[in-house]
Amino acid sequence: MEPLLLLAICFVVAMAVVISLVKSRSNRTPSNVTSVQVPGLHPAKGNGDQGNLVDVATAGSLHQFLMVLHKQYGPIAGFWWGKQHVVSVASPTIFKNLVQVFGRPPELFKLFEPLITADSIQFANYEEGRRRRRVYDKAFSHAAISQYYSSFQKVAEEVSLKWDASSNTDDQIPLQKHMIDLAIKAIALTAFGECFKDSENINRLQNSYDLVWEVMEVSLTVGFPEPGTDRYKRFQTGKSTIYRIVEEVIQHKQLERARDDKVLFIDYLMSLDSPINLDRVFADGLSYMIGGFHTTGNMLTWALYFLACDQDAQEKLATEIQTVLGGDNVNPTNINNLTYLRQVQEETLRCSVLAPWAAKFLDDDVELGGYLIQKRTPIITALGVMLQDEKYWPDPTRFDPERFSAENMKKRQGHVFSPFGLAGKRICPGYRFAYVETAVVLATLVGRFRFKLVEDQDIKPVFGLVTHVSEEVWIKVAKR
Repeated sequence: MEPLLLLAICFVVAMAVVISLVKSRSNRTPSNVTSVQVPGLHPAKGNGDQGNLVDVATAGSLHQFLMVLHKQYGPIAGFWWGKQHVVSVASPTIFKNLVQVFGRPPELFKLFEPLITADSIQFANYEEGRRRRRVYDKAFSHAAISQYYSSFQKVAEEVSLKWDASSNTDDQIPLQKHMIDLAIKAIALTAFGECFKDSENINRLQNSYDLVWEVMEVSLTVGFPEPGTDRYKRFQTGKSTIYRIVEEVIQHKQLERARDDKVLFIDYLMSLDSPINLDRVFADGLSYMIGGFHTTGNMLTWALYFLACDQDAQEKLATEIQTVLGGDNVNPTNINNLTYLRQVQEETLRCSVLAPWAAKFLDDDVELGGYLIQKRTPIITALGVMLQDEKYWPDPTRFDPERFSAENMKKRQGHVFSPFGLAGKRICPGYRFAYVETAVVLATLVGRFRFKLVEDQDIKPVFGLVTHVSEEVWIKVAKR
């Protein structure tokens, strides 16, 4: 699975599965329950096709359910996703054995086909999935990302101007909105290019996506809309607009390719098939776009929230930014000198549990942790359970960037910290993108402003595949 490809989407999918199965009234019991050798749960009596998904819903999220499951049964445990037996693992040793596994269980994401379609890389395994990753990963290599710094700086400057206008007033700034807006602009500019250098197409894209997402969220409780209904028409209107925007981008790139020396993600999308497979370009473009802005937008929100709560860490970071950059912008040469900024990034990923889980499967029976796992059994890698394990992270809910100092990193066991999924061919393709974008934005904003939380806010994490804040985070800023 690409852990951060479909940043919030996968949570929607998981909960949609929960609700749809809870509505089932069948009393059948999974036929192979007696053959399972992994410790864990059996379906609650009378749940039938729901399996343990009722327990997942009761816990509040899959991550919270897995925290309880592993506390009770240890580093490897099973439960029932409807009629499908699922194994969850939370062990650095077992993680090591899964690093090179490419397969991702598509059945966990089928309910989201109305948006990303069956052509999405989210459903691609075997050689087809590998083929796409080999091509697409070129757009997120070290060399490719070096050309994105200026775009990241551009969107950071736009936010800086907004904050500057509020710095001499008592204005309250909606942090999450600013960061999500910024992240949408950043992925649009860097992945799709000059079509998004002004705000018109970005606004069209954002408004259309909001329309589609609103319909999908409501579908959690009432099901996907029937053709002909108002909800279905709204969904189709938003989706059609997004599709037209992608078509416009393709046409623009075809006309400008001879004069444009930049090679962006859209170029790799277009180069995969000849003639261009517009359906696949739309599906994969949308999948990567959503993954990109949900990941970085929420990562930035959490980072600035934690720094607003910890003024000492904020000042230490500001001092490093001023010392290392001396008024310059972040670039490929100086970024590695911002060591404390990287510690803030890492601790943000850990403390927020930004990516709580991922999933894989194998085509053959395999032994993991001393247990036999049947072929094609979905194997959840409980990344968030590891990130909150007191054995590796004392006082795990406390934000402390010193956990990632050079000295402390020497003591850490491998695979305990896997915030973007397990290393290998199915790690989140945009992890370098996320690190660089958030570095540029944090250096710009923390280097120029002091900020603090507005009083009387109760911010809690909402654990999806990407963890987001429970409500808008309001801050006040002042110039340094």
